[in-house]
Amino acid sequence: MRLRVELALPLLLAVPLLVLLQHYGWDIAISRQFFDAGAGQFPLSGNWWLKQVLHDDAKHLAFAFLCAIFIAAAMTHVYRPAFPYRRMLWQLSAAILLSAQAIAYLKHQSYQACPYQLQIFGGGRAYLGIFDAIPAGYSAGHCWPGGHGATAFSLFGLYFAARDAGRTRFALGLLAFVLLFGLALSVTQVVRGMHFVSHQIWTALICWYLTLLLYEVVNLWRRAVPAPSAHVRV
Repeated sequence: MRLRVELALPLLLAVPLLVLLQHYGWDIAISRQFFDAGAGQFPLSGNWWLKQVLHDDAKHLAFAFLCAIFIAAAMTHVYRPAFPYRRMLWQLSAAILLSAQAIAYLKHQSYQACPYQLQIFGGGRAYLGIFDAIPAGYSAGHCWPGGHGATAFSLFGLYFAARDAGRTRFALGLLAFVLLFGLALSVTQVVRGMHFVSHQIWTALICWYLTLLLYEVVNLWRRAVPAPSAHVRV
């Protein structure tokens, strides 16, 4: 039951939103609210709080957290009392890296442009939807999915780690934190004209399902492989 909810609920929530955003023009309509047509720019694009604190500093904070997780995982190999947390820490590290790298790869390969690059927002590029055919000579825009949102959404592993430890309420609290953190970072990029809302939703979906896949595969493997006998030294 739990797995069915984790598989189905994100799609049930996200798909209707993506349809409205991408096929009914809500993406452009929302971004237009933060665009100054007279000045031909997004006025908040250079806002110090948004650019420095919620963009640059947030990325640095997330990187520091990942480094701390790696160090803690490595310490479990030399500090015996921390051994019970070894698998959890390495699995969490792998989940964060998998999500972040997948988003970075897709972003590098994508043809979709950012709002500020589009003709309708003072740029020079034509709008191209996610599933639109790529016109001849159309160069890559490298703006889908939202890279900055992955700073938060790559942390979905926190929820799965707590869930597997049997801390259900704590897991839900961590999930709420990741979603709120991701919302803050996503709004930051939308109001600055750096991404559409749909870009952020795609990022959340990709990070969620990659993390879910990793944890379920590891759990299947653990059930299939017998645990070592108690007298065997690890």
